Amino acid sequence: GALRNGGSGTYEIHGGHVRNNVSLGQGGGLTNFGISTIDGTRFSGNSAAGKGGGAIANGNSTLVLSNLVFEKNRTTVNGGAIYSEGKITGNSLTFLENEAGQTGGAMHTTNAGLVSTFRDTTFLGNKATDGGALWNVATVQLTASTFLNNVTTTGSGGAISNWGTASVTDSELRGNTAKDAGGAIFNFDGGTVEVSNARIVGNTSLGFGGGGIYNRGTLTVSNGTRLELNSASNVGGGFMNYLGGRATITDATFLNNSTGVSGGGIFSMINSNGMLTVIGGTYTDNKATYGGGIFVYTGNAAMSGAVISGNSASQNGGGIYVDRLATVVATGIRVTNNVGSYAGGVQNTGILTLTDSAMEGNRSTSWAGGAIGNNGTLTVAGCSLTNNAAPNSGGGAIANFGSASVTDSDLSRNTVSILGGAIHNAGAMTIAGSMTSDM
Repeated sequence: GALRNGGSGTYEIHGGHVRNNVSLGQGGGLTNFGISTIDGTRFSGNSAAGKGGGAIANGNSTLVLSNLVFEKNRTTVNGGAIYSEGKITGNSLTFLENEAGQTGGAMHTTNAGLVSTFRDTTFLGNKATDGGALWNVATVQLTASTFLNNVTTTGSGGAISNWGTASVTDSELRGNTAKDAGGAIFNFDGGTVEVSNARIVGNTSLGFGGGGIYNRGTLTVSNGTRLELNSASNVGGGFMNYLGGRATITDATFLNNSTGVSGGGIFSMINSNGMLTVIGGTYTDNKATYGGGIFVYTGNAAMSGAVISGNSASQNGGGIYVDRLATVVATGIRVTNNVGSYAGGVQNTGILTLTDSAMEGNRSTSWAGGAIGNNGTLTVAGCSLTNNAAPNSGGGAIANFGSASVTDSDLSRNTVSILGGAIHNAGAMTIAGSMTSDM
């Protein structure tokens, strides 16, 4: 390429424009094996083969970057702008329309023993087979950064594909598209992602699922993060949790996410190693064919303190759908004003335990179960199921076709046309210490 910093070298570059250079090895603009500090420089139109790094290839070395622009750099392999096996400290960087033939349209980072940090960095319109902007198998910390309109051509992670450790804080991921899974973020087996106070908006999965985030590693979403207007052709409009994925979502907002099949807000399909934990937060106006708000297909899930409101399913489970191989324990949640053809609030065909929770204003539009439609094993204790409706059938509060136990609960002021204002039972059911009334 244009520049090379050897193993014992120290470079400082201030200003200038590194452009239209070609390397058949790596690092079209710069290959770094020492310590390089670069400020106020523009890298454009550079290209590389070898390991990659259209603009810069960084060995097991150190880059200190500030106020840089990387534009339309290319590689046939990894890291359209930067390929790094070392440590990077970046501040006020812009990656614009860079492209990689394999991974990391803007940047490919590897070497799990090193930490790279980026602040106030923009990734705009980058493209790769996998990891539209960033492909990471190292440790990367991203703060106050923006990922906008990045894409994958065949793979996953429209903005970020993570196989290492990544944190995304005070950042926005908007309008990114994955041909397969994870419109904004894809987290693979063994990967760890922490998302805090982020906005994940208008991203799309065209393949497997997870319009906003796809997880099969360890994921934490917290501190007011918003997943909004994301979509998936298949499942998990906002988020998909898969196989051994362990996800904890705390005080997040899922709003207006949608999918063509199941889980407008969340879809979880995990094995015995996986777990979905939902703590607090709001899940509102999400849409799907099944499970408008949350769909738990397999595995275990725990929910507490969440508000699941105004979601819709064109078929079953407007708020929540618990499928036959799933076990869900929900405590202190509010399920309100959701709509489904059957089971406006919750559809259960698995095992559902609901305690100290409120279900109000839910409606089934075509059949039974205004609040709950149960075809599995259901336990309701200390709950309020009121003002729900099944106007075209029965069971305004509960339509039971499985096994159900209801204790110390209020099932009053529910509305139906036939078959039990509060309860329609066609299975096995016990009721103790509860109040029911028909309307």
